[in-house]
Amino acid sequence: MINVTLPDGSVKQFENKVSCLEVAQSISQGLARNAVCCEVDGVLCDLNKVIEGDCTLKVHTLKDAEGLAVLRHSTAHLMAQAISRIWSKAKFAIGPSVANGFYYDVDFEGDVIAPEDLEKIEAEMAKIVKEDLPIVREEMSRTDAIEFFRSRGDGYKVEILSELDADTVSLYRQGEYVDLCRGPHMTSTGKLKVFKLTSIAGAYWRGDTKTKCLPVSTVRHSRKKPNWTNTCCGWRKPKSATTANLAESWIFSTYSTRDRDFPSFSPKEWCCATPLRISGGRSIPARAIRK
Repeated sequence: MINVTLPDGSVKQFENKVSCLEVAQSISQGLARNAVCCEVDGVLCDLNKVIEGDCTLKVHTLKDAEGLAVLRHSTAHLMAQAISRIWSKAKFAIGPSVANGFYYDVDFEGDVIAPEDLEKIEAEMAKIVKEDLPIVREEMSRTDAIEFFRSRGDGYKVEILSELDADTVSLYRQGEYVDLCRGPHMTSTGKLKVFKLTSIAGAYWRGDTKTKCLPVSTVRHSRKKPNWTNTCCGWRKPKSATTANLAESWIFSTYSTRDRDFPSFSPKEWCCATPLRISGGRSIPARAIRK
C-alpha cells in the first residue's frame, strides 16, 4: 500500500504505483484539470511522474508561483521550437524561467533577424499549439547526452553538460524538438495558447562582454487572451552592456496596459546577424487567468 500525504495532513492510499496526475484526479477532477505540476517530497516534478512509495505531495496550478514558472518555461521551449522550424541553423543555449518571465539565448549562426520576424515566430508558435504535441521527459547518462548534442552540432548544450556534476540528465521532447532541461513542464503544447512577442534588445552570453552580443525579445503570455495594447512611456539609456544591443543604443520603453509596473524594452532599430536572447515579460497574474 502506498501512502500519499497531502498538504492538509490527509492521506490518500493506493494499492499500486500511481502517477501524480492520478493522485490529483483522486482529490477532484477540477484540480486535475488545472494541475500544472506536483511537488513530491519537496521536489517539483511532471504530472506523469510515477509514485512508487510513501511520500508527501502537493499539486500546483497557475494560481501558484511554481505553476506560473512552469508555464513560462514551457512557453520558452515552444518559442525555441518555432524558431528552430524557421531558422534550421539556430542553436539554443539556456532558456530558464525567471522572476518576471523567461528568456532564451539563441545563436542564429549568422542569419539575420529583425523585429518584423516576431510575428513570423508567433505564427509558428500558434501552429505548434494546435498540433498539441505531448511534452515528454527522457533521461540519459551525461556522457550519452554530450554525444547526442555534439552530433547535432549544438555546442552550447555540450558546454553546459561538460560543466554539470551529474551522472544522469533529463531531456524534454515535443515533436521533433529536443532540449536539455531539468523540468518540470506542461503536459503538451496545446496548453500554451496565449503569448505575445513584443520587442528585441540585447545581452551577452553568460554576461561576458568578450562573447557574442545577444539581442533580447520580450514575451508575454497567459491562459486567456489579455489586452496586449501597449502605452509608450519614453526613451531610456541602457544600464549595462548585458542589457543593451550596443553601448550607444537607445532603448524604447513600453508598458502593457495590464502590467504598467513591468517595462519591456525594444530597440529603436534592430537587424541582427548575431545570437539572439529572447526573454519573457511578466505573466498575467493567476487571478486574471481563471478561478
